Amino acid sequence: MGTTGLITGLRRQSGNRRLVGVYVDGEKLARVTVEDVASLGLRRGMEVSEALLSEVMRRSALVEAKSRALRLLARRSRSRAELKRYLKTKGFDQTTIETALGQLERLGYVDDAAHARAYAEQLAARGRSGPRAIYAKLRQRGVAAEIAAAAAEEVLSGADQEAMARRLAEKRLSALANVDMPTKRRRLYAFLARRGFDPDTISGVLADLLPADD
Repeated sequence: MGTTGLITGLRRQSGNRRLVGVYVDGEKLARVTVEDVASLGLRRGMEVSEALLSEVMRRSALVEAKSRALRLLARRSRSRAELKRYLKTKGFDQTTIETALGQLERLGYVDDAAHARAYAEQLAARGRSGPRAIYAKLRQRGVAAEIAAAAAEEVLSGADQEAMARRLAEKRLSALANVDMPTKRRRLYAFLARRGFDPDTISGVLADLLPADD
């Protein structure tokens, strides 16, 4: 098997001292970890075979995928599915993506349960979303059904959902002042349903706010 050049430099990266730039024939070829350098036995003057080149590039792609994912996570929490979609748009192959995300999960950077709880708490704090709406928004972010359901239930377990729905309905009623009662009832029901409240909660609120004899 032929060689593709000689390693002419192994330089620690200024932004991250755990990463090493690999230079072949004077040109920077890749970035790998310090551990990669040791496990592959990389050294200056070493001939780079096609097999070694392939492995260096594979590990370099893994480094880049993790770096991109971490930069995205620095902006806000993301689900595993969101990160997977993002890395795919950046051209990483499936194996690299799965390996990178698996490593980040083991390190605690990717945690769908924690992400779901945090986002559900954020939505619940706004006081405008019921459990179904929170569940749906988590699913839109790619959170697994069972994790989304558990997060929605957990953050709203101590909340008075009927009181929350009533506050929203009372605000909405001002915009329906000139609407006949059947239409008002129908629109208010649809409004609360879109907010993610269950039928029993909605019916209770409507019974309190809209007298049956109107």
